[in-house]
Amino acid sequence: MNLTQRIPIALHYLTAWPNAEGEVEFRPDIYRRDATLLAALRRPV
Repeated sequence: MNLTQRIPIALHYLTAWPNAEGEVEFRPDIYRRDATLLAALRRPV
């Protein structure tokens, strides 16, 4: 489908999120991105 106007789209890849009870739910990291993100967060600023 071609649109006449551009529409901004944000894609989010989540492996953990809070459920309705406020508990964290985890899913497998099928794209193996968690290790790279964790390493970046552990680097000194």
